[in-house]
Amino acid sequence: MAECDKASHWLAEKSQAQASLRQTDDPLLMAEDIRKRESTVLRFCEPLLSKPPPPPKARPCLSASCVSLYHVLESNTQLLVCQWTQ
Repeated sequence: MAECDKASHWLAEKSQAQASLRQTDDPLLMAEDIRKRESTVLRFCEPLLSKPPPPPKARPCLSASCVSLYHVLESNTQLLVCQWTQ
């Protein structure tokens, strides 16, 4: 991520310097320079972006009594919320 921060900081500095020039001055920020920075950032980020996400964590299996208790609590909570908002 440091490489991305460096590139972002570099672009902000160059853009600010470019904005301070007159329209008749030679440009400081060239497309070629931006492409070089882009390729550097892509070389750094490509392995991170192509890495598959980790698998989701397995949820613990609930017993039948826990499931029924969950449904009772869920319906009571909905009832309380409904009564509170009315």
